[in-house]
Amino acid sequence: MSGGKEEIKDAKKIRRELKASWANLWAEKHDDKKKAEGLSTDNYRNLDVDRGQVLYATRDYKPLNFREIYEEAVGKELAAKANPHPSSGGWGKFAKEHFSGKNHSKTRREEPEFPFDESQHQRKHGKGWLNRMRIEKKKRESSE
Repeated sequence: MSGGKEEIKDAKKIRRELKASWANLWAEKHDDKKKAEGLSTDNYRNLDVDRGQVLYATRDYKPLNFREIYEEAVGKELAAKANPHPSSGGWGKFAKEHFSGKNHSKTRREEPEFPFDESQHQRKHGKGWLNRMRIEKKKRESSE
């Protein structure tokens, strides 16, 4: 597979051009409020969009998908290599897996000491968090 890196560079260049056209398409669209749809105001050959084409509508319409246009322009395999989906991998996924704090061992915090007064009346029929803490404390003391 000679020129693999060059092919990926070309695919990235095509993606930048498509992205610029995509941004222009959405910035210059015409909103028809009476029909509740958006129309293209110009021809975008690289996106396969003609002037007056419906970009979005309220019913029975399949909207444009940039990923599909990009894959059609460069091919599915090359598109996957040049611009991988975030869930499949890349620097973002690598950083999340290796540098996030979830792999560190969790340090146990000391439980705060609550001033329990055994003579106090239980509130909420003993269903509150403070009462649960009191019960857990009694269990620990009795098991030791």
